Amino acid sequence: MALIDVEAVDAKGERCPTFQKRVDFQTAGAAVWRGGYNSGRTNSINHEYLDLECGINRVAVRATRDAGKVVVSAKCEGLKPATLALQAKPVQVEGGFSMSLPSMPTPLLPKAHVPEVTSVSLPPAAVANGTQTNAGRYTKAFSYSGPTMAVHVEGNVRSRKNVYLDHACLFDDLPGELVGADWVQAANADKLFSAADLMEIAVDAGTVVSVAHDDRLPRPAWLTRQFKPTKLRLEIDGQKMKIFQRRVQRAESLTLGANIESAKTSPCNMYVVFVSALTDSGTGARTARLR
Repeated sequence: MALIDVEAVDAKGERCPTFQKRVDFQTAGAAVWRGGYNSGRTNSINHEYLDLECGINRVAVRATRDAGKVVVSAKCEGLKPATLALQAKPVQVEGGFSMSLPSMPTPLLPKAHVPEVTSVSLPPAAVANGTQTNAGRYTKAFSYSGPTMAVHVEGNVRSRKNVYLDHACLFDDLPGELVGADWVQAANADKLFSAADLMEIAVDAGTVVSVAHDDRLPRPAWLTRQFKPTKLRLEIDGQKMKIFQRRVQRAESLTLGANIESAKTSPCNMYVVFVSALTDSGTGARTARLR
């Protein structure tokens, strides 16, 4: 496997960090194109094109069973094309296993001894985006990839508790099935942040995961694919939020994406996630208001 960095550079050969355009690739020879990835964009892998991010991105090619020359070329509108040639060398294989390790470059070590670091203690703010075990009564683990590191799971949601951690808005007149639930105290400031894996939430069997999503926005694909609409609604700052639910029969981990899939700026509220116990009662039409 070869990892190849592609950069947009100026006349001095220095990267242009504000350049963000599509690059088209071609591969010839004894290799298979494996492509790259665009951050926060679904279905962006394995294509023969990729957008540069801050003037750079990385792609991969995989050798085949045959030895020979591999040529990778890149083209982008407004830039000179670039070509890179690699050589895939033959190796002895017995029973499907290589009999020798690939040659690796010799690392350049500092002359002065650098003591090893055996442990590092992270401040509380630094672990807020990491996985939290036992995050709530019904939530096994939670992680967040957005810019606000303090996003976390709170337990026992009730009226007069704050919806967001950065916006003064209180729960009021919650539907009965949500009272006492865990909820993700998100940041309303992250409502336009783009990420395919904004939240990862692991829950046990016998729970219901509910997502209240702003009616002013088109429903993102991750929401309609994993959750079903209900008659329940919330109101945040006078705006209606429709509640979607997923009834969890077996322990599972869910990936929740961005609040809005389009890059277009739109007035909206960040979605709110609840995790509660699974009951046999049907979904009612009761409305909860948040003030």
